Amino acid sequence: MDIGHCTPSIRLLGLSAICLTVVATLIGPTPAAAQAPQFKDGMYRVNEQVAPGTYRSTGKGTRCYWGRSGEGENILDNHFGLAGGVVTIQPTDFRFESRGCGPWVALDPANRPAQSVAAQIAPKKDGFYVVGVDIAPGVWWSQGKGAKCYWARQNVTQDIEDNDISFPGGVVTIRPEDFEFYSSGCGTWTMLDTNNLPALPVEQQAAPKKDGIYIIGLNMAPGRWRSNGAGNKCYWEKTSVTQDIIDNHLGPASVIVDIEPGIFQFKTEGCGAWTLGGGVGAPVTAQNTASTAPTNAACPSSNVCILSPANGTVVSRGSVVVFTGTAADPNFARYQFQAGNGQSWGDIADFKQPVTNGELMELHTDTLPPGTYTIRLQVIDTSGNAGTDKAQVTLTIQ
Repeated sequence: MDIGHCTPSIRLLGLSAICLTVVATLIGPTPAAAQAPQFKDGMYRVNEQVAPGTYRSTGKGTRCYWGRSGEGENILDNHFGLAGGVVTIQPTDFRFESRGCGPWVALDPANRPAQSVAAQIAPKKDGFYVVGVDIAPGVWWSQGKGAKCYWARQNVTQDIEDNDISFPGGVVTIRPEDFEFYSSGCGTWTMLDTNNLPALPVEQQAAPKKDGIYIIGLNMAPGRWRSNGAGNKCYWEKTSVTQDIIDNHLGPASVIVDIEPGIFQFKTEGCGAWTLGGGVGAPVTAQNTASTAPTNAACPSSNVCILSPANGTVVSRGSVVVFTGTAADPNFARYQFQAGNGQSWGDIADFKQPVTNGELMELHTDTLPPGTYTIRLQVIDTSGNAGTDKAQVTLTIQ
């Protein structure tokens, strides 16, 4: 007797209802599968052939694929790449598929078999690591080469808490509450003691820097750095030890950045080479700066002054124009350069250290089309208000 359907010739509503009741009674609900200690690659119905839970891949290689799908075969989450990671199969999943991942072993998130402390803090290569089991929380420093370092901090359900793709050489702070850490293309990770950084000699920290990621006080000195690149695709960022962005920039490559001692990491891409000036906010020497403002200087006050270039200066496109002068105030927060036509203005650059009779900005004119520009300097106070004194000069680029 076929109990999977009613005979098509029977069309009585009441009999059809009875038939469906018999089917439900004979088949009954599907019992949930007990969580097995391990299972192999394959395709499994969740709650029938594999139980929900957290599992860890024990295979090797770079062609591990797994996918969690819903009842409509829609992918809920998946992975393709290194084996050795963790997956949490949810009770609401319909199917779990795995290829090239090796056996999966059940992992109890509340009772993880931790390795020794020495093993957890030992250098780590690219791969997956369970936090508190095979890698210790803390600050880790990548020392690989290339331009394709990717890392991610994940929770127990593979949600990304934070990630980054950039150059090797940066740091990641793994939190105690993180469940898993993954890296690819980053080289070897070593744990850093942030209170005792293995600093390079001062002359190496102050040497010119190319695109990359630098740790302040370890391989890059704090101070006023200038980039010599061209174009409008320069990106830099200053971050804390926990990868929070303190300040960043995307735009012209001819910029000055003040890197304060409190900054932990500096990342730069597309900005050209960076050279260190005379320190943060340091004035230029007396032979480079006049002690009093010349008559053609734009100095509405002693706190806001453009000593050079002179008003009406004409330069050729591709040259570098150095703006000198003063930007200061008792309630100083930052100073700002703007360009405009006298009625509307656009920001050029912001700086967070005051300057007195020193270098304010280097303007690389190849970032601007030929024309006549009004360049304005203003100081912003700690309340966010621009001062009434504004110094401005006209500059013609031919």
